Amino acid sequence: MLSRIKITIGSDKELGRKPTGLPAVRSGSRTKFDDFLAGVDNPAKPVLQNLRKRILDELADIVEDVRMHRIVYGKDDVMRSFLDIQVFGTMIKASIYTGKSFKDPDGLTDGQGNTWRYVMISPDDDCEKIFKLISQAHHSV
Repeated sequence: MLSRIKITIGSDKELGRKPTGLPAVRSGSRTKFDDFLAGVDNPAKPVLQNLRKRILDELADIVEDVRMHRIVYGKDDVMRSFLDIQVFGTMIKASIYTGKSFKDPDGLTDGQGNTWRYVMISPDDDCEKIFKLISQAHHSV
């Protein structure tokens, strides 16, 4: 059985959030984000770092679970996941929780699932539109 290691980055007050008592960031199992990032091809690194920064800075009650081959983002301490990120060479696959009310007016997501869809992100993609989908998924869980 793997042990879980909690890492807290800033308090709710320091991050300007409504106090919840939850850690802002939690790293699961034994993998740290920097170790995960070391295995990412260079063109994908800035995109991954930018998405991570926006997720942690702009969305509330985030739980980050860094695993060996992917990063899972969830909401609050029960870890209701809404985003799963995997890196394939220079591309990033973001699997996004869609739920029943999910709207994708720009047609960015692939897949026909009613629960999860995905977006393949290249270094040249418009991450603003992709972040809007991620934010929508965050609010739907």
